[in-house]
Amino acid sequence: MQKLNKLLLEQVSRNIKSGYYGSDVSETYNHYLKFKPGIEVNKIIIQDFYDELEKEPEISSLVLNISTYLIIVYRDLKHVDKVMALQFLNSFIEDYPNKKGSSLLVSYNALVESALASKKEIVNGNPMVIFGNSKLVIQHYNEFIGSIFSWIIIAVQRIQNKEINLNFFDIAYSKKVEKFNQLTMGLFTEFSNTAQPELRNAISHNDIMLLNDENKIIYDMKNKRTEPKEITIEKFMALAMIGSWFPMCYLASIAVCLINEEGSVDDILKLPKEYRSLLI
Repeated sequence: MQKLNKLLLEQVSRNIKSGYYGSDVSETYNHYLKFKPGIEVNKIIIQDFYDELEKEPEISSLVLNISTYLIIVYRDLKHVDKVMALQFLNSFIEDYPNKKGSSLLVSYNALVESALASKKEIVNGNPMVIFGNSKLVIQHYNEFIGSIFSWIIIAVQRIQNKEINLNFFDIAYSKKVEKFNQLTMGLFTEFSNTAQPELRNAISHNDIMLLNDENKIIYDMKNKRTEPKEITIEKFMALAMIGSWFPMCYLASIAVCLINEEGSVDDILKLPKEYRSLLI
C-alpha cells in the first residue's frame, strides 16, 4: 500500500472514532468491530447494503445492477487471469503496477465525505446548501466512476484477449465512457448512463446555475461553441442520490468477490440470489 493511502486510512479511522463523520458512522464502525475480519464482516457489509437498498425502491434495481456488473467483471477476469483479478479487487488501496495514483481510495473517500455531508443537509432543508452539496456528490461520484472505468476497461480488454492499453488510466473521462460503451456493446447502460462527464466538468469549473423558478439547472455556459445545457432539478437530485450509493455499492461488490476468493462453497450459497447466481 502506498504511503498516501496508508495515511488517508489512518486519518479516516481517527475521524470515525472521534465522531467527525457523525454518530451513525461511528455506530456502524463499532457494529462491524463485533465481527471477525474477513468473511464475517463481508457478509455483514452485503446484508447492510441489501437492507438499506430496500428503503430506496425507486433506484434499487439500478444500483443492484451496477454492483452485479462489477462482480461479473471480476468473475470473467478470474477465468482468464487470476493475478489481474486480484489486482482488480485490490484496486481500492493498491495502484496498478507502474501506474502511480491509479488506486481508488482517494476518489472513494472524497465521494463518501461529500455524500455524508449531503445527507446531513437534506435533513436541515436549506435549499442553497442542499444544491451545493449535491453538486459535490455529482462531481465526486463521476470522478470515482472515472477512476474505476480505467480498471474496468483494462479488465475487459484482458477478458476479450485484446492488448491492454494502460493509457486509459490517463485519458479524459469522456473518452473512458466512450470506450466502456464500445467494449461492453451498450449492455450495461445503467452504469454508463450515470456517467456525466460534461456535468462533472461544469461543476468543477463552477459553470452551473440553479434556476429554481424554472425547475431546471443550466450548465456548460462558458462553452462558446454550443448553447448551455440544462437538466431538471429532479433529475439532478436523482443523480446525486444514485451517486451517494456508489460507496456502499462498490464495497458490497468487493465483499462478494472476497467471499468467492476466501469463503467456502457454503458461504457462496448463502449469498443473495442475485450474487450467488453469478458465481455458481
